Amino acid sequence: MATTVDLGKVRPVWKGTWSGSTAYEVHDMVKSGLDSYICTTGHTSSGTFSNDSANWDTLATGFSGDASDITSGTIPDARFPSTLPAISGANLTNIAANGGTEGFYAYRNSDQSMTNNTWQLIGWPLTKINLNSNFDTNNSRFVVPSTGTYFFSASIGVNGMNSSSDTCYLRPAVNGVDINDVYARQGGYGGTENQQYMWQGVLSLTQGDYVTMLYHNNVVRSINTASTWFTGFRLT
Repeated sequence: MATTVDLGKVRPVWKGTWSGSTAYEVHDMVKSGLDSYICTTGHTSSGTFSNDSANWDTLATGFSGDASDITSGTIPDARFPSTLPAISGANLTNIAANGGTEGFYAYRNSDQSMTNNTWQLIGWPLTKINLNSNFDTNNSRFVVPSTGTYFFSASIGVNGMNSSSDTCYLRPAVNGVDINDVYARQGGYGGTENQQYMWQGVLSLTQGDYVTMLYHNNVVRSINTASTWFTGFRLT
């Protein structure tokens, strides 16, 4: 003779969004607000979920995705404590508050004639970026607003490099004092060519220092506009 044994629910059953006046059994699962719950005591629900909360255990605490949850320092999640402090970065070390700021991008909109066999200042009469007006276009220099480490990059296009003996140099100067030659190239190779020269570097500077770019060639050449720019920003 066969015997029927009622095992009840052998696995949880998802019931969707919680609703009032509904019969719920143990292991039923529902969603209320942002959170999900599992039924621990069979019952018929009342008019509000909060009145029946004793019959439910929390499965997961939802997160709205609102920025206010983060900025307030409270990010609900069943895997964490009830409040999770937001990270402001105020206690991080070795990161300058001005890192990535105090930058500029300067350029030319016309050729610049240069003489030969002498170091000459490259003019930068225009800017596309000039944060806090720290780049002086009248004197073609970046004036350091605060002590720190800065990254710089400069490029020039030189017209008519038509001999393998043509040699061009591009280097920075701090407070009018040249830094070692940093880039040189021979160009032309028997035909008339326009060459591009680039320098990049990191300088430790003090507030009030100024940085310029200098050019030297052993023959008379001019700097064009196509590949000529000077940019930089604070690192730390």
